[in-house]
Amino acid sequence: MAETEQGIGGYTKLRRELRRRTVEPFFQPPFVFYVLTGVVLFGGLGIWVELAKLLLANGTAPVGVGTESVLPVHSKLEPLVTAVITFFSTLAGASTIQLNYSSYEGTNKAIGSFALLLMCCFAALALLLALLGSSQPRIVLLLGAICSLAAVWVWWITNGDEPTFREITPKDAEAAVGGNPERELPGTLEGFEA
Repeated sequence: MAETEQGIGGYTKLRRELRRRTVEPFFQPPFVFYVLTGVVLFGGLGIWVELAKLLLANGTAPVGVGTESVLPVHSKLEPLVTAVITFFSTLAGASTIQLNYSSYEGTNKAIGSFALLLMCCFAALALLLALLGSSQPRIVLLLGAICSLAAVWVWWITNGDEPTFREITPKDAEAAVGGNPERELPGTLEGFEA
């Protein structure tokens, strides 16, 4: 039985839309560069700072703590754990709200519902990881890294269609149909007889 657009089930439509939103932006260099610099590098700056401080300490007490007291591993990792939890929860929270709001523009209620589900999952994970952060920092960092990748993906599918990040702008799309129909056309009708 052939599926028409109207006859496609909700889950199939959602899966196709998520796949499209995941794959298409890979072919837009401005978008990919923005994700790497804006979201990962600058958005994750707190993580990079804490990671650098941890690596530079190299087994000694963190800056500002007397060298006579070497902190246990879990104490040294707590600032990094906090930075990771903060990064993924804020990125995921803002992205899921934006994805939910953008679903109002069309008829894709499944995307909006999916965004709400993701928002609840990310909030629960952030709370759970924050509670486990001081007792199981390595596990929390691993789970936090996975959540961070998932949050970047949510930002990716939310913003992949934004014209700001596209190589082809709406102006370029207009050129395919002859440009603005209100513009003055070149040439004259002088000498034309009907």
